[in-house]
Amino acid sequence: MLLVDGCEFSVFERLDEARALAPTITSFIVTGCLHKITSNGMITQVSLPAILTQTYPLDHGGYNFGIRYRPVSMIEVLKEHGYKTYFLAAHDITGPRRMYERGSDVVRSIYDNDDTVEDYIRLVLKYEIDLWKSGDISRADLDKILQTDFMEILQYSEWPGDRFDHAFTPRRLRQPTLKTSLRTRRERELLSQDPDAILHKLDVVPSLHYHHFLGEDVRSYTPAQLARRVNRLDKTVRFQNRVNAFFKRCTGLGISLFPYYLSPTAREIIDEGMAVLRPGKSPWFLFMQLMDHHDGAKTSRYFSFLKKLCYLPKLWKIRKRYPTHRDLWRDLSLIYLDREVSRMLTIMRSRGLMEDTQLFIFGDHGMGWDLGRGPAQMKDLGFRTHFEHIDVPLIVSDTHRRPNSDGVHDGMSISATILDEVGIKDDRLTCGHSIFEAGKPVVIVESTGRGSCDVERRPLYFTLTSERHRLMVLLDKDGLEPTRLFDRHQDPREYRNIIDQPGSTSVIRWMLSNLAHERGPLLTARGIDIKPLMDDSTNSRITTEPTERAQ
Repeated sequence: MLLVDGCEFSVFERLDEARALAPTITSFIVTGCLHKITSNGMITQVSLPAILTQTYPLDHGGYNFGIRYRPVSMIEVLKEHGYKTYFLAAHDITGPRRMYERGSDVVRSIYDNDDTVEDYIRLVLKYEIDLWKSGDISRADLDKILQTDFMEILQYSEWPGDRFDHAFTPRRLRQPTLKTSLRTRRERELLSQDPDAILHKLDVVPSLHYHHFLGEDVRSYTPAQLARRVNRLDKTVRFQNRVNAFFKRCTGLGISLFPYYLSPTAREIIDEGMAVLRPGKSPWFLFMQLMDHHDGAKTSRYFSFLKKLCYLPKLWKIRKRYPTHRDLWRDLSLIYLDREVSRMLTIMRSRGLMEDTQLFIFGDHGMGWDLGRGPAQMKDLGFRTHFEHIDVPLIVSDTHRRPNSDGVHDGMSISATILDEVGIKDDRLTCGHSIFEAGKPVVIVESTGRGSCDVERRPLYFTLTSERHRLMVLLDKDGLEPTRLFDRHQDPREYRNIIDQPGSTSVIRWMLSNLAHERGPLLTARGIDIKPLMDDSTNSRITTEPTERAQ
């Protein structure tokens, strides 16, 4: 199960272009099949719960904690059926916060050590502290969060068990140093003994700099001393940002001399995967996440980036023949990634690991922005759900079966297809439709936009996709409001919002009806009366899209 993170469907939409960019991956379309999937999320943390557990992103308390509180993962089902399971993460998706590796016998996490604590504070803990300050949660609730969730995050950050430690890999991607582990352990001790000290530190130290203060009780500083130290760190970051911007402006290269975070290369992930893969006689399952395509425009691995520049002449020829909205650096990274996949397959064949083996290659979400739509709405993350963000590929090889073209298949179809192909049925994973059976009339992308996923308090964003239309809906204190509608047949790049045009009303009502049927409990919990949204008095679900079309 090969996750090409951030890979949109357009990469493989034209097979001649795909063969030129990624001949190895494209070859598996010939021996299998390609199908367009509409992801349930526009970023990895939102899309993966649906892919692995066939539950919606906002189910089970939302995606702040990945699949930690969800009933069962596809990987756990495979393990129950005798598979030896491997999970290789190239980003912050493992550990107690998100637990996407649930059910895996062997786990390797190769990503920036600083992400684990800093991301949790910035995206989750700061929000909970604000709720406490505003009186929405009690101090006892906050203390419980600190002593359970934050404590587990610190323990995981200190633990080297699933990290790798290759000598020529940057220190930030390897096992924590002894010094870092000791400082993190002191932080845990301080949290256990004096939560007020941690709360004070969280209040006065920006999350970006928190790792510099691990293990310290900052109350020992005078306010002036602390301000000077934070100010020095701020000045350093500002200087690095200016250098990064100057370098990019002068060179036109998408590389940061002072990277915000480091990502592993496909070579590092694949080498580690081949090192740990020892299935023996049992059937086996390997999940591998490759971040090169996702991070192509902001890569921070200098030698890898320079190597990719060698592919520029090749890409220029491809671009002349096949113009695209996609970022130049991501396509360069895809060329590199494809060559590493070819190398991986050579290794696997030499070890006899490709016999009776299937590959499932997919994207979890897309990237970038089609500038033909204009830049005005780029920052609205909740509605960053156009074709380039949520239409992703699923390649299955080898298979002689052909995908079913009826309806729409969402991210849940990825795990449903895998289980279908290996002949496993499980009543706990039933929301996804295999691509070899009919899809759904309408599929749903949902999130709370940027920041913490608070399903009870924050605005909810829904994007509904049928075979012909895409509707974007906002649920906030004013109710449920459709905001944008696109006819994907007449306007495949989704440039023209036809929400107010004659003929759109019946389409909107039908799509909202599907939303009410599928996500009724969630809408009701947020105070929406769903009865007027239903199709008729019997509340039966109409699956056929209205014939009245927006002109």
